[in-house]
Amino acid sequence: MQIKQSFINFLVFLTLLCGCDEIKTTTVSVSDEFSDAGDGMMVASVENAGDNIQLIGELDLVDGLFSIYLENPSGDTIYTNYFDQNGFYEIDESFERELGDWIFYYTIVKSDGAIPSGSFDFDLVFKN
Repeated sequence: MQIKQSFINFLVFLTLLCGCDEIKTTTVSVSDEFSDAGDGMMVASVENAGDNIQLIGELDLVDGLFSIYLENPSGDTIYTNYFDQNGFYEIDESFERELGDWIFYYTIVKSDGAIPSGSFDFDLVFKN
C-alpha cells in the first residue's frame, strides 16, 4: 500500500511539474548618457497574450528638456511625460496589453541656451 501511495504522489508531482508553463519575461531597453540634443526610439513586438506592459525607467536630468512618449500598437499615444526641471525621476507605469509593436520615443532639447546633459535608462517589460 505504501508503494502504491508513493507512486501516486510521484505521478501527481510529475503532472504538476510538466503541466506548468514557464513564464517568460521580455525586456526591451534604451539607455544612454547625453550631452547634446537628440531623439531616439525603441520597439517591443508583443506576439502573445500575458500580463500588462510595464514602462520602467530612470532619468537624471542635469540641463535641458527631456520628453518621453509611449505608443500602443493601435497608434495611440498612451503615455507622455515632459521633464524641464533638473533632478532625478523614476517612472513605473503599467498599461493594458495589446498585441503588436509598442513604440517608445524620447526627445532631448536645449533649454534657454543650456547644453542638455544627463542620463536615462528605460525598459519596456512584458511577460508571456
